[in-house]
Amino acid sequence: MSMEWPFGTRDINGARERLVEASQSIGGALRDAGARMTRSANAGAEYTRAIGKDVFESGQRATRSARSAVEERPLEALLIVGLAAFALGWIMRRVQEAASKPSAPNRARRAPTRSRKRAS
Repeated sequence: MSMEWPFGTRDINGARERLVEASQSIGGALRDAGARMTRSANAGAEYTRAIGKDVFESGQRATRSARSAVEERPLEALLIVGLAAFALGWIMRRVQEAASKPSAPNRARRAPTRSRKRAS
């Protein structure tokens, strides 16, 4: 039995050319993907900066309006802050009390079982 190579030189050269073309197209595809990723990252960074700026400006507006409300009506503001502090303290106390109570044992949650008699 003879072991002959079934492909000729022309077939090998054609395969080599196809491999070179494929490697060039893969390189181009990788470059395109890298460029798209860079553009997406830049767009994401710009979007994040814009959101940060908006949040900062909204915080400044809220601070100014809260300050003006306190300056216009200081007694009402003090009353609101006092009520909010009382409510938070009350809630925190209840949460701590609930956390410090021991949980019921598992036996109390289960249905009672019958005792089994041993067979002699």
